[in-house]
Amino acid sequence: MSTVCLHCGKPIQSQRSTKKYCSDSCKQLAFYKRSSLLSSGATLQETLSDNQPPANISNQSAGKLLNGNPTALPEQQPAEAPYQWVYSRLIEQVAEYVDSGHALLLLQHPGEYWNSYTLSTVKWVSIRLRCLLENLIRLSNLPAVNYETLRAVLEAFNDIIASRHFRLLRPDYPYTNIIKELTGKLAVLAKQGKRKQTTRFRLTLNRKAELMAARHILAGLVPPARFSELEFKE
Repeated sequence: MSTVCLHCGKPIQSQRSTKKYCSDSCKQLAFYKRSSLLSSGATLQETLSDNQPPANISNQSAGKLLNGNPTALPEQQPAEAPYQWVYSRLIEQVAEYVDSGHALLLLQHPGEYWNSYTLSTVKWVSIRLRCLLENLIRLSNLPAVNYETLRAVLEAFNDIIASRHFRLLRPDYPYTNIIKELTGKLAVLAKQGKRKQTTRFRLTLNRKAELMAARHILAGLVPPARFSELEFKE
């Protein structure tokens, strides 16, 4: 079966109709590009326009005058080294989670699936979920987490679940189960931490990749916010 690489546009000969990229390098670069687009909020069309090659300044006449003075020629920049693909199982898993399911499509084009009333509810939950996911990813990299910190994050999740906004979420909101599962895990760890004052918060590679993918997708819908800036309880 013949298809075209979604990143570089080269033809692909593959027996699998689901193959999207001609190489691991293109797959990884496409993920990096999507992540940067989501973080900046740019559209694909804006990005394509920004990537148009600039005018060939070197062909302009050096004798042209600006306010009576000759224009200075720009310094030649050294050519960029070709991208060297580096295998990372975590990045591969994140890319798989981003590409799978319907979360990316829903949250990139929310107005096509939800009305304005539902969308305000989705954004209320999503901005708080993004903040909590970013903090959980940071906590998972620490050797130990104190009880007060863990309890504060758990209470934030409990407040989201108890909120009117969470109850009004439609069944197609993609992260309802993640919120419930993380709340249960944190409740267990908080009990252990209360006895010891500190505990370890660890994520499996698959779970960490899932949370990182969710965070990247949410970044296309809601801006970043500090934990202290958000009110979780209604």
